[in-house]
Amino acid sequence: MLRRWLADRCEFPLFLRELRGLFGSRFRLALWLVTVLLTVVFLLLWLGETGGVLRQAAGSRFRSQWTLLGQFLAGCVVLAGYATTVGAASISQERERRSLELLLLTRMSVFQVVWQKFAAVLLQSLLLVVPCFLLTSLAYAGGGSSLAGLLVVWLLLFVVGVQLAASAVMCSALISSPAISLGVIWFFWMCLLAIPGLLEDVGILPQWYWFRGAGAVLGILPFVHFPVGFSVVVTGGGVPEFLLSCVPPLVLSVLMLLVAVEGIRRWPGRAFLNPQSVQVPRRWLERRIAGWISRVRGRSDSRAAVDSEVRESRQLPERDPVRWRELARNPQTRWHAHVLYCVTVLLGLLWLRRQLSPLEFAVSLPVLQVAYGLLSMLMVVVCVCESLAFERQQGTRDLLWLMPISNVELLWQKLAGADRVLWLLMLSNMTLAVSRLLLDPMSRIGLSVQGVLYLVSGLLLLLMVLHLVKWLAVWQSLRCEGLLRALSRSMLVVTTIFVVPALPLVVEVLRLGGDSAVLERRWFLCCCSPLLVWLAHASRLLRWRGGSGVLLLMAVTGLVLWLLVLLWLRRYCLRLFGSSEGRGDDGGNG
Repeated sequence: MLRRWLADRCEFPLFLRELRGLFGSRFRLALWLVTVLLTVVFLLLWLGETGGVLRQAAGSRFRSQWTLLGQFLAGCVVLAGYATTVGAASISQERERRSLELLLLTRMSVFQVVWQKFAAVLLQSLLLVVPCFLLTSLAYAGGGSSLAGLLVVWLLLFVVGVQLAASAVMCSALISSPAISLGVIWFFWMCLLAIPGLLEDVGILPQWYWFRGAGAVLGILPFVHFPVGFSVVVTGGGVPEFLLSCVPPLVLSVLMLLVAVEGIRRWPGRAFLNPQSVQVPRRWLERRIAGWISRVRGRSDSRAAVDSEVRESRQLPERDPVRWRELARNPQTRWHAHVLYCVTVLLGLLWLRRQLSPLEFAVSLPVLQVAYGLLSMLMVVVCVCESLAFERQQGTRDLLWLMPISNVELLWQKLAGADRVLWLLMLSNMTLAVSRLLLDPMSRIGLSVQGVLYLVSGLLLLLMVLHLVKWLAVWQSLRCEGLLRALSRSMLVVTTIFVVPALPLVVEVLRLGGDSAVLERRWFLCCCSPLLVWLAHASRLLRWRGGSGVLLLMAVTGLVLWLLVLLWLRRYCLRLFGSSEGRGDDGGNG
């Protein structure tokens, strides 16, 4: 009653309507549990640091600043997952419900709709992260950590939330499908993360302005606040430069919101990109070419001929009609796409071998293997959820149940596309594993009997994991209505089953001590790997609805950019740790 009264009398009715399900969503409650688990892990790390386990190592520089950066990166992963999932469906669902035109016909302007949507997404995302991580920050502050470092971490988290919410609202305003919008968001951010590192390699990176401690890492506007903030957390100085570096990301976010306003103003009914425009581009192109040829020849029955061809292509065979339809509709089941992925992986490995030293290349190979395995798990989840939830969205579930086949047989035919994708992903993982055995400079096994047994056992383990992930996604998809809800719950279940048991192992590894530089780099990569996987699976999400060569090219480009992001993060770690160790040595000599 109070909410209804506020919605009637307040000037922000859309904002309040977005916040009605703030605490009632099961997905949100599950993310709260994940955040609490991460908070417990970081508190254990803080207790290990204060207990002197890590400080007793000779020359150890693993202080609470690095654990604080790990807390920031974990918070960014949770924030990014929720902000992009909710933001991708914010304005797209208004078009699906056909309520956007009603909103624009009221006293609300386009500017008010966009800003209220943006504020709702940002507030929900921050309320998910802030309460749990606030306890960890208070523990660090009580343990004697730098107050400037804590403030920098929280300001960085806020700026990241603003950027993600603005990009999500912009993509949902331009795209009518939440699934395609989610994929475009992550592909957009992956390009922005990888392109500066590529420009830096080529030597044409524009040095627009220079900050202390940031010029050696990255000199481009949207991401200067990351290295400058990390430098403040490590060294404790340079707060004014950090505050100035936060201005360009906020300006970029404002520009994204203005693009969203202009997109709704130009396309209030149908968005700039609709699922119908990218679902069957090959048929549309064939129809266009056939029409042009018939016009040149002077034939008047071109439209009837084209319609008859389309009608014949839509006829289903008598045996296994659902399986045939699933394999024909899903572009991810084509061989050429996965062969292209294998070639891209090989080229990326050869490029990394040229760029890195033998020791660094040997260390990066297991990270690539694990990350590509996680990417395969996400791909299987996406295929299963898209296959089972697509029929509910299209309203064809009743027609499917009227076919003269049993429910079990219908389910097996619906999973034909996911099964084929699973085996093709095993081919890509086998290519990466064989390349790892052949190219690893630190491996003495090679393709011997022991190496072949190691390869086969690893692939069998991955196959069992992918089958388990497939049936977990089937279980969640049959219980949920809607593609995004099924995808979110499936990813949450898979993450809980496979990631949460590994957290105590990570804590034990971090408590072992040893070489401080190697420990810091492993910790940094361990914290960054979930964010890399989130960025990498955008190249797969883009192919939910389309089968054109443009989307395939974008997917391959996304995989290459993901490798570039990995290399840029490695270079950032080496430069940052090398500069901090150099300053420590200079201070000791002085």
